[in-house]
Amino acid sequence: RLRLDPVGTGSGAGGDYAMQVAAIEYQGAQVQVHLSADTSGSADVSAEPIWMAALPDADFHAAPLEPGQRVALHWRPEDAHALAA
Repeated sequence: RLRLDPVGTGSGAGGDYAMQVAAIEYQGAQVQVHLSADTSGSADVSAEPIWMAALPDADFHAAPLEPGQRVALHWRPEDAHALAA
């Protein structure tokens, strides 16, 4: 499970990557958030999205995100599953 938090609030355990919200898609019961590499807070969100996170609608609306916002992408190490090449 992925979690998105404002930059600097991460636990440092597991995945902890600075990203930038590229786009938001409302999809009924969930919201799909497209993420690109952090461009250090610039307003340029034209970078190709490299991650997508599907957040439950209630979770998104409890802490809404905006395109261009810097966020930290986290996950617990035990939730990661390596894929064979």
